[in-house]
Amino acid sequence: MPVKPPQTPLAVLVAGGPDEQERYRQVLEAGVPGISLRTRVASGHDGADIEGISGASAESHFAIVDGTDHSLENLHSLFDAVITTDDDLNRFLARAKNFERRRRTHQLPPDIAPVMSPWSPTWASTAARIGARVARIFADHSINAVVDHIGSTSVLGLAAKNIIDLQVSVADLDMINLCDIDLRNVGFVNVQELVPDSPGVSHDNARGTITSPDQWQKRLYAGVDEAQRVIVHVRRTGAANWRYALLFRDWLRANDSWRDDYAATKVHLAEMHANDSHFDDYARAKDFWFDRAYDIAEEWARTTQWTAPMRHQAES
Repeated sequence: MPVKPPQTPLAVLVAGGPDEQERYRQVLEAGVPGISLRTRVASGHDGADIEGISGASAESHFAIVDGTDHSLENLHSLFDAVITTDDDLNRFLARAKNFERRRRTHQLPPDIAPVMSPWSPTWASTAARIGARVARIFADHSINAVVDHIGSTSVLGLAAKNIIDLQVSVADLDMINLCDIDLRNVGFVNVQELVPDSPGVSHDNARGTITSPDQWQKRLYAGVDEAQRVIVHVRRTGAANWRYALLFRDWLRANDSWRDDYAATKVHLAEMHANDSHFDDYARAKDFWFDRAYDIAEEWARTTQWTAPMRHQAES
């Protein structure tokens, strides 16, 4: 059955003064017919409406801010793009047009080779911003979901591919069926429909003594924004793969030596697969390290009495 295109227009939040808002409006409306622009006059001084901006961003596909207004510098982490020059605006327009084309055709960005980037403090704010958009979808369906920033970009000081990993934990994986259309509308592709045999798509590799398949099942979505790639792993709260994702993150955050060992392994494997057209083989090559890390991380959990957080509200 063919996938229906999204029914919602591309929504962009524009923050800044009236003159800049009007300039952005003219360029974006000419470049993306049917775009929905939401404007907000932001103040970077004490009393800035951070909660209001964050809420409006969560209901948009993108949020951009006027970079020429220096009073807004402390708010830049709330936005997907800072527009200072005409070139910045044109780059964002190209990004938005590519995003909209892929969103409407349910098409993933092109595959890329694994390339490691130094750790960036922007990864946490990006995860929070996009995580809020994902969390809103589940909340709109009255699903009690928790969104966590996981993976390498969630570990301070760890080199990583510039891909944000989010984990959505739900009571039952079938709940995702209620959110599928809305996730597509926001700009995510159901990866099972496109590349079901790629590693980590329908299930994670079993580790340790927990081998029951239902403990490692998942659903996987990937963002269509080529400029900021995002992967959403939907896992059942309490399942072995849900727990390991959180344990692995917290263990690396607390152990610099293992973090650095993992970083060196990733850099070495990325160099070996530098000419690949995708990172599937790179992902498979890392598996030996995860197998070794599983027992070590579990021992750390026992020693420190670590337990997976069982939260009851969506957060990033």
